[in-house]
Amino acid sequence: MFFADYRVQFYYWDFIRMLLRLLISVAYAVYYLQYNLKSCIIVLLIIGYNFLIYFKKPHTKRSLRDIELMCGYVQIINILCLLMLYQTLHEAMQVIYMLVFLIVNLPFFICLVYGMVK
Repeated sequence: MFFADYRVQFYYWDFIRMLLRLLISVAYAVYYLQYNLKSCIIVLLIIGYNFLIYFKKPHTKRSLRDIELMCGYVQIINILCLLMLYQTLHEAMQVIYMLVFLIVNLPFFICLVYGMVK
């Protein structure tokens, strides 16, 4: 697993990650048609998890912590861009949101591949 390198006292961190995924899935299922509320809840869950990572520092390597934090930030930006893309009717704004989506994800993907190869 990519993030499985935790310090000894944080042996339970995979369970916290699974709990986050479960809570996101529940929010997605319960608020399926309420896009704004669902997005806000999921963003708040990701922000809370990022705060835990930042203050607890469960990883043995700082680079792993930074990558996991960056994953959270990219997820938040993706959720907000897709929410705005879904709600706007102006074609020019849709193009701008798609460009932001691509501009955020392409460097992240490159950084992720570089981190895996390195």
